[in-house]
Amino acid sequence: FLEGLTGRPATFFCYPSGRWERKAWEPLQRAGINCAVTGQQGPNYPQTPVLSLRRVVNGENRSQLEFEFEMSNLKWLLKSLRDGRHVYNPPQKLAAEKGKQIV
Repeated sequence: FLEGLTGRPATFFCYPSGRWERKAWEPLQRAGINCAVTGQQGPNYPQTPVLSLRRVVNGENRSQLEFEFEMSNLKWLLKSLRDGRHVYNPPQKLAAEKGKQIV
């Protein structure tokens, strides 16, 4: 529908309600989807699968400075320094989440 409306290929997908499962990747790839975002917040890393990207939700109530702060990943670094439960360790997080499915 979108491709017919815009005349351009639709290669980006946003999971409904942000919920996803790894089993959706193959059908998405067959449909020509190159990347997809989940409802998870937080930084993406070079190893983050392109069909399960985290996102930053932006809105009119967020200033440009707040948006840039979140996009720079400083928010997540400061959060880990303030609260030991949120450790900012990308390699460790990737290893812990490898193969994990979120539904």
